[in-house]
Amino acid sequence: MAADRILGPLALLCALPLALAACRPEDRPPPSPPAGAVRDWPAGELRSGGGEVEAALAGGEVHRYRLPLRQGDLLRLVVDQRGIDAAVVLEDPGGAEVLKADRLIDDRGLELVLAVAERSGDHRLVVQGLDGSGPGRYGARVEALRPASEADRRSAAAYRSFTGAEGLEPDTAMARWTAALATWRELGETALEGEVLARMARQRFDQRQWQASADLYREAAAVFARSGNPRWEALARNSLAANLLPLGDTEGAAGELTRAASLARRANDRLSAATAFHGLGQARQRQGELQAALDLYDEALKLWPEGHPQRPKTLHQLGVLHARYLHDERRGGELLLEAWNTFRTDAKPDRAATASQLGRLAYEQGRLDEARRYFEKALELRQDRACESAVFLARLALVEEGKGARPAADARMGEALRTVESRTCLRSEPTVRLLNAGLAEKRGDFIGARASYQRCEALYAGLGDHMGRAESLMGVAHADRGLGDLRAAREAIQAALEITEGVRPTVLREDLRTSFFSGVQGWFDTHIELLLEMGAADEAWATAERARSRALGDLLAEAGAGLRRTAPAALIARERELQRRLNDLEAQRLVSSESRPEKLRNIQAALDAKVAELETLRGDLRRGSPLYASLTRSEPLSAAARRELLDDGTVLLEYRLGERASTVWTVTRDAVAAARLPPRREIEPRVLEVANGLRSMEWPGRNPPSLCELSRTLLGPVAASLGRQRIVVVADGALEVLPFAALPVPGGPEACERAPALVDSHEIVSLPSAAALITQRRLLAGRQPASGWLAVVADPAYTPGQNLRRLPGTAREAAAITKGLPAGRFFLATGPAASRQTVTGGALRGFRILHFATHGILNPEQPLLSSLALARGGSLPAHEIYDLDLPAELVTLSACETALGRDVPGEGLVSGLPRAFLYAGAARVLVSLWEVEDQSASELITVFYRGLFQGLPPARALQEAQRTLRRQGRRPYQWAGFVLLGDWRPLPPFAP
Repeated sequence: MAADRILGPLALLCALPLALAACRPEDRPPPSPPAGAVRDWPAGELRSGGGEVEAALAGGEVHRYRLPLRQGDLLRLVVDQRGIDAAVVLEDPGGAEVLKADRLIDDRGLELVLAVAERSGDHRLVVQGLDGSGPGRYGARVEALRPASEADRRSAAAYRSFTGAEGLEPDTAMARWTAALATWRELGETALEGEVLARMARQRFDQRQWQASADLYREAAAVFARSGNPRWEALARNSLAANLLPLGDTEGAAGELTRAASLARRANDRLSAATAFHGLGQARQRQGELQAALDLYDEALKLWPEGHPQRPKTLHQLGVLHARYLHDERRGGELLLEAWNTFRTDAKPDRAATASQLGRLAYEQGRLDEARRYFEKALELRQDRACESAVFLARLALVEEGKGARPAADARMGEALRTVESRTCLRSEPTVRLLNAGLAEKRGDFIGARASYQRCEALYAGLGDHMGRAESLMGVAHADRGLGDLRAAREAIQAALEITEGVRPTVLREDLRTSFFSGVQGWFDTHIELLLEMGAADEAWATAERARSRALGDLLAEAGAGLRRTAPAALIARERELQRRLNDLEAQRLVSSESRPEKLRNIQAALDAKVAELETLRGDLRRGSPLYASLTRSEPLSAAARRELLDDGTVLLEYRLGERASTVWTVTRDAVAAARLPPRREIEPRVLEVANGLRSMEWPGRNPPSLCELSRTLLGPVAASLGRQRIVVVADGALEVLPFAALPVPGGPEACERAPALVDSHEIVSLPSAAALITQRRLLAGRQPASGWLAVVADPAYTPGQNLRRLPGTAREAAAITKGLPAGRFFLATGPAASRQTVTGGALRGFRILHFATHGILNPEQPLLSSLALARGGSLPAHEIYDLDLPAELVTLSACETALGRDVPGEGLVSGLPRAFLYAGAARVLVSLWEVEDQSASELITVFYRGLFQGLPPARALQEAQRTLRRQGRRPYQWAGFVLLGDWRPLPPFAP
């Protein structure tokens, strides 16, 4: 079949064999050929330049036509395939096969019959739909019918020899093709010259002679270009790229694929265009341009017809991109399973590769038995290809090691290594050696591991694979550290992290950039631990900062640069429509009954898809900005930056929870010190227990032992540095839900029961990262304060469909905090006026402080869908707050759990509402860790604002409010849940 012959060159283009043939699922049996289906060619049609016969054809179906020819006649006839892959045979009057035409063009394009009749009589044209193809249609027409010249005879003889070479021994076939090539070059038959060059290239490809194959495909492409055939030129350039990839010429492959995509579009060849986009995605993925790869795969998916055998290959590549490179294992696993379930059962190489990737995911998530089943299935499917099987064997070795079967692991890995050492396995060898190096490292063989990792790094460099190089360099670092060579380990880690720094800005979607960065947090942990071992506490802290809240920092820089103000109107309009549809779906989700889980799942799937679409669109906005790349560059925090950030009365405590050990840095204007803490697995359960106790109404009236113990753990190592200074906390993991204000001042076991809370002697401020605040301060420097003081949106009048109770306490709170303010300096919207229109219509823009006292609707899985519930059935989702212009000095979210969100390694607690308001222009946000009852919240907020309007800085005003409630004997759940996020400096003076 044509499909079988085109597989090879496109196999490496797709990391799986790419066939251009559209094949029908195996479980649909082909129809039997109709009995006696021999048709006369319509009268008058069998002549040069005559009309066309057109018919429908299914896979396995056979049509036959009589062709009355005279001896010596040249027949040039074409069959135009339209969605059916057909083989075309010419039989002589005795029924013997003259030639069989089945070009490398699958189910579209022209099959050529070129022959000279050796005797007069009724010849037969046989058009057969290949099994598994179609159904579709074809058209047949005669292009030339005349007495043959000598040149015609030579060309026809060459064509018969050329087509008859299929299935012969390689050397015999190559000899025939070489002879045909010489004939057609002499006769000036450029189209046929290009075709035979492509056949010769394909055979070199099958023999893994990449350079020879590439040279022939390049020559074929040039011939097709001269003959003016963009479709065949696109096919040749796609195949040329498939040879350049294993040769390590990734950029050259990308150039050929770009030309192929353009040619295919010009020829209206969707499938060749899809092939080119798929291959370009692979090239860009290898080069670390992950967003480009994502976009190209998506483009290919749009072009593959539903059910086309190439579509699951693109799904496979998308799954690998998400799971391995973007570290979005959930989405990657879904795509890989979709690919596995849609591959044809006879697509063994493809299914083997997908099984291997599914096994890798299972192994990394600790499901060893499941991983073994997938790897064994991959081996079963790919026993005919040693190089690919070597990878599956190496992965099985790791499973055996994990199960404690060391001899079996050695046997599997030994076989894999012998395979890649005894043959050319350009893609498989670095993978096998990387897995072998990891096994050696696990066993403490650091010398062997380092040698293997270094070999891998060289191999990946030769392939132009950036992320493969980075992974190998990290392995080198681990091995060097194990051998005690800390300086060499430091250099290797820095090289690996520089590669990730180059990759990260290419990912334009905020959610995927976040997941990508979360996947390399272990690398940062290793670097930090190494620096601490070397006594470089200052550099270790700068590295910890480099690893934190980068997506938030990018967002703040983006907002300050005004990227949205210069965005094309069409993109903004598309964004508005997407937001409207998102809001409709979220409204459906909120009112859907849990008794109908299937409906809820469908709505959630639609929401996830729309959020991804919105993120992609916003990525397109960033793509159009020439400033964006510079905005995402990370600058290390220097001593000068510390002095810029901190004043003499402020100490910063930055925590990082690690797997081996955790760290707290004490940072002042003049120094950085580090102290080691217990590992994450010990700290986080204690933190969650304490946080739940603090938010409980059941408070014993004294500091419980668990709280005291946690305070000694977290604050004991830094207590001597605290004095009575302002404390700025950069938390990590579960620490982000812990109100540090409620921790007792650390002391001995006896003193702790009655020890004062930290808030009694310290202002407490939270930051996502120090670098994010520096970025924000620089962006907001020189901003003129608004003339209005305070805008309040409180006690919305909800509709019955919102299923929310009124909050009358917030109306009293609003009245209390606006009481005594000068007329015209405040704005108050309550009841029906506390509406979406009020917030989005610009009424709040001229005020320094924005106060929202309403229900907050938290969506931790999709933070962009977290929202504030407003009057008349309205809501304000986070994804729309991003679009608002709210240059406020402070936004107070007096709603439940507005600080909470999804914990993302490296990014921290991704809570949609605070981030959205910071992006919209807020300098700081007051948020809550839990739902505070109305009365206490109202009292605390009233005292807080009284202090603000008297000139207290926000952190000091919050301290006074919390101390006031403490002195009244209130439990922590009534006062400790409010947290100031952002700048602690005073607000501009409130002059009457």
